[in-house]
Amino acid sequence: MRKEGMLQKIDKSKLTNFSNLDPQMLNKPFDPNNDYSIPYIWGRRPSASTARRLTRKLSPAGPTCGSRNTKAACC
Repeated sequence: MRKEGMLQKIDKSKLTNFSNLDPQMLNKPFDPNNDYSIPYIWGRRPSASTARRLTRKLSPAGPTCGSRNTKAACC
């Protein structure tokens, strides 16, 4: 799309928080100067053990599962 002139360069001066972006997320091979793209979401997925602990904290009875599932399949 860029080669065909279908994209407009990003005006970074209008992005007040651009300087706060993680440098590791910028300047990727597909857009080395971030002229056409910027990262807008990234992060980590919770691990299974973290999800179990969170579920237990949210539900006093522990993890909740559908009627067809066993506790072992849910946890």
